[in-house]
Amino acid sequence: MQAVLTAVAVSVALGVPAVVSTGAAAAPVPSAGQQAMGNPHPSNLKPTGIRPLADGNFHAYRESNYVNGCYWSGDSANWVFSGGCGNFNDTASSVWNNGYAANLDGVLMFKDINYGGPFMCLSRGDSWGDLNLGIERFSDGSFANDQISSHRWSDFC
Repeated sequence: MQAVLTAVAVSVALGVPAVVSTGAAAAPVPSAGQQAMGNPHPSNLKPTGIRPLADGNFHAYRESNYVNGCYWSGDSANWVFSGGCGNFNDTASSVWNNGYAANLDGVLMFKDINYGGPFMCLSRGDSWGDLNLGIERFSDGSFANDQISSHRWSDFC
């Protein structure tokens, strides 16, 4: 009981949710078919030094350091038509894979719509805060900043 109270106290102090097991069954992880049904939504969630609980989404942001974002729970073949996020094509400057641990937990990002052209992959829990630095590049060596046009969940990175 003391460990549970300590975990809750630390989480309150840091402003992050506590993960405490009550012996109840864990929430179900969506299957690949369920992931593909997701629609994009504006995002204000961002990675921090303390890993937040997975929300099952891929987050992309128009600015570096995770500002002005959008998230998807499934694949998106065309970022021009990003629903609630407007045209997100060729605008991402930071990305974060906050997916669930599952068969499809990597995110392949493509330079062209319809999963075409050069690609790069972001593993579950990883984030790239400033694509403008030129460190992360597509498979052909080209810069990634403001160049992502589609993405899909993958079982490898």
